[in-house]
Amino acid sequence: MANEQEKNITPEQTAEAAALQAGDFSDEYFNEIAQSLVYAEPPMAEETRAELWKNARSLHADMKAFEQVEKENGADMDAWDEYAKRHGKIIKNIETAGEAYSVDKGTAERKEAVGHANTAMQESSEFFRRQQEELLRREREQQEQIAAMRRELEELRKATQQITPQTMAQCFAAAVQFLEEADKTRREARIQPRIIAGELFSEARKEVREAYYSVRNAPSRIKGYLRQKADKAIDGVLQNVADVFDKGAKSLAARRDTVMAKSPLRKKGTEKRTLVENVYLEIIEQEVKNNHGTRNAVTEMRAAGKLASAGFNEKEISLALKRHSPLEKMKDGTLATEIAQTAKRNAQEGQPAKAARKTDAAR
Repeated sequence: MANEQEKNITPEQTAEAAALQAGDFSDEYFNEIAQSLVYAEPPMAEETRAELWKNARSLHADMKAFEQVEKENGADMDAWDEYAKRHGKIIKNIETAGEAYSVDKGTAERKEAVGHANTAMQESSEFFRRQQEELLRREREQQEQIAAMRRELEELRKATQQITPQTMAQCFAAAVQFLEEADKTRREARIQPRIIAGELFSEARKEVREAYYSVRNAPSRIKGYLRQKADKAIDGVLQNVADVFDKGAKSLAARRDTVMAKSPLRKKGTEKRTLVENVYLEIIEQEVKNNHGTRNAVTEMRAAGKLASAGFNEKEISLALKRHSPLEKMKDGTLATEIAQTAKRNAQEGQPAKAARKTDAAR
C-alpha cells in the first residue's frame, strides 16, 4: 500500500531521509496480512472471507490510529516489537486457515483455524488501543506536570517578590529556560524518524518528571519559612529550585544533542549546507519563537530580510528558503524567489514596511 506521508515530502529531501521519515509500520504490516488473505481465501465461503478481511481492516485502522498518536507524542518501539511477535502468529494462523480449506479438512477444523486467525487479529487491535491509551496517558501526565510547575512558580513569585526578588528572578529565568528546552526537544522530535523521535520524547518526559518531583514541595516549604521569617532559608529554597531547572535544562540539551547525532536526517541535512543555509536556520528559529511558535510567510519574509541585510544575494536566499522552509508554497521555488527578490530590493532601498506588506500578499 502506498505510503500517504510520502506525498508531503519535498523533492529536496534525500531519498533515504524521506523513507526514514515517512515509513508507516501499519501499512507494511497490513500489506503482509492482505497478501496472506489473498493467498488463503479462494476456497473459503464469502462469509468467512468477509469476517477475516473485516478484522484485518480493523487492525489496520487501530495501528494507523496508534501511529498518528505517536507522531504527536513520541514513537513507542516497545509496542511495535511486541506486535511483531503477534504479527507472526497472525500470518501463521491465516495460512493454517487457508490450508484447512485447500486440503478439504473437516468443518470443525476449518472453523477452529479461522477462529484462531480472527482472534489473533482482534487481540492485536485491542493491544494497539491499549497502547494508544497509555501513550496519551503519559502525555497528559507530562502536560499536568508542566502546568503544575508553572503554578508552583507563580506561587513562589507571589510569596517571595517582596523578600528575595533577585533570587526569584534567577529562579524564574532558569525555569523558563528549562521549559523552552523541553519544548524544543519535542518540536525537534516531531520531524525526526521514528526511533530518534521516540528517544527525544522519552528524554523530555524523563527530565520534566524529575524536575517536577524535585520542586513540587517548594511552595509549602517557602510558606513555612515565611511564618518563621527565615529569609535566608527562603533564599536557599529558591536557589535550590533554580539549580534543579538549570541542571535539567543543561541535561536535556546535552541528551538532545546526543540523540540527534544519531539522526540520519541531521547527517544528510548538514553534510552539504552552505553558509546561507546555516545562517537562515538560526534566524528562522528565532523568528518563529518571536511569532509565538507559528511559522508562516511573515516569518520567512523577516528571515529573508535579515539574510539580505547580511549581504546574501537573491539566489542564495531563494535556495535556503526552498530547501528548508516547510511551507507548501515554497516547494516549486516560485514564492521563495519572490520573497528573496523582495527582501533584497527592500534591503537595498531600506524599506522594511514594504517588506511587511509583501508578506501579507504572499499569505
